[in-house]
Amino acid sequence: MNKVLMKKEIYIMLFAVLGFLVHFLILESLETIYIGYTLKDLPLFVYQLVIPVWLALGLLSGFLQGKFFWRKIYVEKVRKENILNWIHKKR
Repeated sequence: MNKVLMKKEIYIMLFAVLGFLVHFLILESLETIYIGYTLKDLPLFVYQLVIPVWLALGLLSGFLQGKFFWRKIYVEKVRKENILNWIHKKR
């Protein structure tokens, strides 16, 4: 297998895991704050449907961000110095 292709797949997979973890942390912090409200006013099946959808959105958003940043960093070779130069030119 080509090293670049393997690096790309690992990069995108790690971004997907990162997206999942970030969404999980957000979900858990919101659960901690609003757990009393959700258990009183929402039926349990609605609550159980929200969790997998939220975590699937985390995986999907991480995957799409991984593809986006792979293209920006490795294909288009957008670097920090180029971004800073572009910002300073605008002023």
